[in-house]
Amino acid sequence: MLSKRRSLVFLALLAQPALAAPPPLPAFALAYLDTANLKYELPRAHFESYMREYFKSENQPEPWAINEDFNGDDVTDWAGLLRNTNGRLDLVVIYSDECDYSHQVLTSAAVDQGEISAGVVVEPPGQVSGFPFEDGAPVPTITMINHGIHLLYFEKASVLYYWDQGSFSEMVTSD
Repeated sequence: MLSKRRSLVFLALLAQPALAAPPPLPAFALAYLDTANLKYELPRAHFESYMREYFKSENQPEPWAINEDFNGDDVTDWAGLLRNTNGRLDLVVIYSDECDYSHQVLTSAAVDQGEISAGVVVEPPGQVSGFPFEDGAPVPTITMINHGIHLLYFEKASVLYYWDQGSFSEMVTSD
């Protein structure tokens, strides 16, 4: 039998328009949210129209959430935008932690009202360049061995979250 929270999440998924609906959360993420008693809801706002058009033209889903192995243990993890009790969208990652799951709030990305102009995409392993904040400063670079979580503040900035020595680190990739 589904818990009350899971039932509400499921009904919210059914009630959303197809174009702007968040993807269904994987079973492990739903179970973790329920077990950890985290007070989150699915986003209520829609992506700005230019973002919807871009992702539609690229034949990609809107970037509410992503599934990938972020910590290199060959188990699928989940990262996405969830509405917190203050009405903000937190970037939450639920990742495998030995025989169980853990979560981390990476940042509070945007206010969940009207239209959203932030999203997440998977960053493949490899070398990534950051943003130099000072003129003449060397460009920071990292070499990721696992997939990363790239938070895009469309038209503004982007931040990469990646697994580094047992925890998530961040690097600003544009400003």
